[in-house]
Amino acid sequence: LDSKPLETALRSGIHWVLPYRDLRGRRIIVYNASVLAARYLTIPVAELQQVMGLLLEKLSTDPLTLRKGIVFLVDLRGASLSTIRHFAVADIKRGMDLVKNAFPLRLKQIFVIHLPRSLEPFAFFIRTFLPKKINKRLTTTSTDPKRSRRLLSDIPAHLIPTTLGGDDTKFDWDSIVDRLLQIPSTSSAPADDWLLGTDPDTSSSGLS
Repeated sequence: LDSKPLETALRSGIHWVLPYRDLRGRRIIVYNASVLAARYLTIPVAELQQVMGLLLEKLSTDPLTLRKGIVFLVDLRGASLSTIRHFAVADIKRGMDLVKNAFPLRLKQIFVIHLPRSLEPFAFFIRTFLPKKINKRLTTTSTDPKRSRRLLSDIPAHLIPTTLGGDDTKFDWDSIVDRLLQIPSTSSAPADDWLLGTDPDTSSSGLS
């Protein structure tokens, strides 16, 4: 995929890749549901989902990520039943297929934070369509991520941007997008080439 036609969708912030790995060496991909309830709602859902496809494609050039796998951190703040109405059945299916078919990247864990009580029945409904293996790797919490011991055991608070409820004040997605757009679509440049430069102090994990 070419990143330049997706620049607006990339800058929407619907998906991020954090510039550092979790304590197990896995890349962290963030999904921000609040974008769908904000000004970027005019972007077609299919185009927003293409951003995920692009990021997965770029990460698949990284040998360490291929070996260690990826983690999804899903922030559902701002999501509501009215947000769900913007998804057609085809959009939901396409999104689940992205999760299930992330090959050659291995999906190791999904953390869902700030799950609204109004969406708990819908979340249960979605889980019934996910493979048993993925369900076992799914952790949900309706609270701040700092209160989830399961989450913090893999992703410490100092690696989580403050906008998600963590302690990292240096995260800058627009700067990462700037670097990503400069990489030719045919390039197999390592992910660090476009993620590098916004790391917080990761001395406790020893990973970047």
